[in-house]
This record gives sequence, C-alpha cells and structure tokens, in this order.
Amino acid sequence: FRHSSYTIHPAVRRLTPQDFPKARELYQRNSEYGNFDRDQFNNGIYFGVQEGSDLVSMAGTTVLCMDYRSATIGNVITDASYRNRGYATSELILLCKEILEEAYDCVCIKANRGNMASVSLYRRLGFVKKSEYFEGIGIRK
Repeated sequence: FRHSSYTIHPAVRRLTPQDFPKARELYQRNSEYGNFDRDQFNNGIYFGVQEGSDLVSMAGTTVLCMDYRSATIGNVITDASYRNRGYATSELILLCKEILEEAYDCVCIKANRGNMASVSLYRRLGFVKKSEYFEGIGIRK
C-alpha cells in the first residue's frame, strides 16, 4: 500500500450510520445489485464525499475479520459525473490507513476484473493480484 505521494481531497470524510440512506442511494444508482446491507455499512468502515444533498462517492469494507486480522474493501463507487477528481483515491488511502491502524494486517480489494479504471487505481496504490474468485447468488435445489 503506497500513499505518500497522494494528497487527500478535503471533501472526503468518514461516514457514519446516519449516512446509510445516502450510501444506499449511491449504491443503487451505480450497481447492478439492488441491495446494500445496513449492518455491513454500520459495522464497517466507510469514507465518502457528499455534494449538495447527495453522496456521490464512497469506499468501504465488505469484510472485517479480526480472527485472521484481515479486511476486504469493496463498494468503491463514484457517480460517473464525479469521477477523476481524486475522491476514490483519497477514500481508499484513508480507509487503508484506518484499517491498518486498527491492527488488521491484511487488506484485500474486491474488484470487478473488467473495471480497468478500478484495477489501475488499486495497482497505483500498491495492491497486487493474488487470486480470483466468482461471486454470485446460489440457489438451493
């Protein structure tokens, strides 16, 4: 994880449980998956940027596992008209710093391999590909 050459955007802030409705709206505007879990948000670590009354960018944890001292980052989302302003980069830097300060040793990123802008950002920040996995909804037969 490399961050010393980046400046943190001043609009980025730590999100709180009160931000959940706006986070859910951002997620629904930008994701093919309709559901965004309140417990995951409230128990996770999230940073974001609000413009006017809308949350326009956020990044947060999808898994925090103290038993294995590891955290997984996902839900990195920025509205299309707010991209390339440094929001996601700043959110990820602050998110990783907080995760590591809280005694987690391993930070993983969950990314869609077809989203080259995200993959490029993660690589610039020093993340390296270790494995691939498929995420989907299972149906019991």
